[in-house]
Amino acid sequence: MLMHLLLIKNIGPAVIEKLVKAVSDDEQGVFTKNIYEWQQSDFMRAGISAKVAILLVEGLACTALLDRELELCYEHDVKVVTLWDAEYPALLKNTHLPPPILYYKGNFSALCHEYAVALVGSRKANLYGKRAVDLLVPDLVNVGVATVSGGASGIDTLVHEATLKTGGATVAVLGSGLLRPYPSENTRLFERIAQEKGAVVSSFPLLMDALPGNFPARNRIIAGLSQLCVVVQAAQKSGALITAQYALNEGRSVGAVPGPIDDELSYGGYTLLDAGARLISSSHDIFEELSGISAGVSSKVQSEGLVVQEKQKTIYDHQLKLERAMSVSKPIIDEDPVVQACRKAKGFEQLRVEIGLPDNELKDRLFMLQLEGKIEQDFAGLWRTV
Repeated sequence: MLMHLLLIKNIGPAVIEKLVKAVSDDEQGVFTKNIYEWQQSDFMRAGISAKVAILLVEGLACTALLDRELELCYEHDVKVVTLWDAEYPALLKNTHLPPPILYYKGNFSALCHEYAVALVGSRKANLYGKRAVDLLVPDLVNVGVATVSGGASGIDTLVHEATLKTGGATVAVLGSGLLRPYPSENTRLFERIAQEKGAVVSSFPLLMDALPGNFPARNRIIAGLSQLCVVVQAAQKSGALITAQYALNEGRSVGAVPGPIDDELSYGGYTLLDAGARLISSSHDIFEELSGISAGVSSKVQSEGLVVQEKQKTIYDHQLKLERAMSVSKPIIDEDPVVQACRKAKGFEQLRVEIGLPDNELKDRLFMLQLEGKIEQDFAGLWRTV
C-alpha cells in the first residue's frame, strides 16, 4: 500500500502519514482498514482535502503502476524498507517527515551503521578538496565509521571512491530513482558501492528522473542518516550548505574544512566556521566531535572501535550558536511573495507561473528562504512555509 501511495502523483509524505494514522491501530503500521475500498468521502473523513481525495481514489484504482514497480524491483534486485518497518534506519526515522519508503541496493547494514559521517561539497572540487578527502576518509574507515554522500560529481564522488579504496562502507543517496542513476557517469561507481560494503539509496520511485526539486529531499536524507555533517568545499550558495542546515535542524553536529582564502569554494565553509561550526583540520577533530576521543588515544580507537560518549557541553554551545547565526544571517522579509505563495504547498513550476520570476532568480530565492528557515521542501518536491 505504501509503495502504491508513493507512486500516485502529488501525494507526499504528509498525506501518507495522515492516512497511515487513519487506517492503523498503533504506531507500528498495523493496518486495520482497507483504503482500496474507500470512496472520496472516506478519505475526507480522514482529514484529506476533496482534491487530494480524488487523486487517491483514482490512483489506487490503477494497479498497473504498482505492478510494474514491483516487477522492476524483482528484476533489478532492488529492496524496499518502509517507515513502519522495524528495520528502518533509526537515525533517519528520528527526523522531521522521514521518507515513507527507501529503495536500496547493496548492504542494508550500511544504512543503519552505528557511526556515520556525511561528507559533502562542491561538484567543482579541486585538488585541495581531493587532498582533504584523502586525509579524512581512511582514518574514518579504519575505526569503523561509515561515510554518507550524494553520489554527485566532485566531493561526493571522491568520498565514495576513497571509502571503497580503503575497504569501508559508504552510502550514496540519489536525487533520482535507482534505475535512473544521476549522474550517469557514476553508474559504475554506484554498482561498486552496492557490490561491496555500501548501499545506494533513494526515496524516489525507480524510474524517477533527477529533477531539480528532488535534491533538497535527497540532502535531508544525507543529513538524517549521519551523526555529523562535514562540508569539505562549498561556494557561498551551495546544496552542501542546505545539507548542513538540515543537519542542524535535526540536532546533528556540523563541521567544515577550512580552505584557501582566495578560493570561492572556501566561502561556504568559512560562513559555517564564522557561525560556530566545528573546524575540521584532521580526522581527530571528527573523532572528538563524535565522542570526545583525543588524538592521544587514536591507537586504542583503531583496536577497540569508536566508543561514542556523551557530547561535551561545548559542542552543544557551538551548535546552538550556529543555529542562531544562520537563522538571522539574512534579513527577514515579512511579506515576501514566495513565502506568501508557499502558505499552500506548491511545486517549482506552479511557483514560477504564480510569482513570475525567472527560473534562476526563483531558485536563488527558494535557496535563501530555506536557509532562513522560512520555507521547506517535502519529499514530494513541494515547497511550503514552515
